[in-house]
Amino acid sequence: MDKIFFIGKLPSPIGGVTVFNQRKLEQLSNNTKNAKIVLLEPCKKNILKIVTALRSKEIKHLSASNFILILLACFFARYGTVVFYDHNSSRHFLSLVGWKKKVYLKFFLKCKNIMLVNEHLKENYKVFNRFQDINHKFETVSAFLPPAKAELKDILHTYDPMLLELYKTTLKNQQRKIILTSAFQPNLDAKGADIYTLGSLIDIFAKLAPKYKHDYFLIAIASYPETSFSQEIRAKVRSLTGKYDNLIFLEDDKKIWPLLQVTKLFIRATTTDGDSVSLREALYFGAPVLASDVVPRPDGVMLFNLEKDDLSQKVDEYLGSY
Repeated sequence: MDKIFFIGKLPSPIGGVTVFNQRKLEQLSNNTKNAKIVLLEPCKKNILKIVTALRSKEIKHLSASNFILILLACFFARYGTVVFYDHNSSRHFLSLVGWKKKVYLKFFLKCKNIMLVNEHLKENYKVFNRFQDINHKFETVSAFLPPAKAELKDILHTYDPMLLELYKTTLKNQQRKIILTSAFQPNLDAKGADIYTLGSLIDIFAKLAPKYKHDYFLIAIASYPETSFSQEIRAKVRSLTGKYDNLIFLEDDKKIWPLLQVTKLFIRATTTDGDSVSLREALYFGAPVLASDVVPRPDGVMLFNLEKDDLSQKVDEYLGSY
């Protein structure tokens, strides 16, 4: 039987890319009848298997941006056998110089397709002097694939009793009571700005929670890396935990999509983005979305400018008019 290889990391941690990988793998498995789907997660113990897969004639779906993987694919992959997924990693191409830039170009020349999660990402590839030679390889695909409803029960078991009761009661009463924002992990962008605007959103939620006592302000953070900024955010979370009954912090890699069914407002205040899975999930479950205008957003999303607009005022005005 033929094989199709999928090279990419699955949760945990839970983030847009790992969630996409999990669902894409499931989609390939369900829709492929004449080939065996083989998962290869990028790690030291799988290096030999990855090299063997790259050298084979079978199709490889590469949904990871680790430079070591790109380097291996550059040297070992057969032409026209790699489908590469760009989840916004191309934003770093401007900083590429010398041999690294040549490695990326050679890799893209070998690719069968380059799948962009947002059309605007194509501009990032124009830094390569042979852009016209790869221009025909681009396809735009949404990073969002619907979640498997079968996993709902297992996800709900990870919620604490208070959050579980909130979810069940609100869903039963057909209400939307949660104001939600989420982050893969606290991090800074290339300019040193808070990628998810977490620091400000925590302050905003803490300020609005006492005002809107019948709503619940929830911040989901999948994990905390060992960086000074991440630990600063973690300390802020710890200082506010338990201060208000309706200010909730969801941590430790918990999935949030069930909560989007009872979300009054989902906020995506990122300084850079590809095609946000969580934003698409919110729209899928009918939750209103307020998002930064740093990239083109789907229809129906309320936009704001991170530099010009007062985010606190925007959220306050929306809740006041609900």
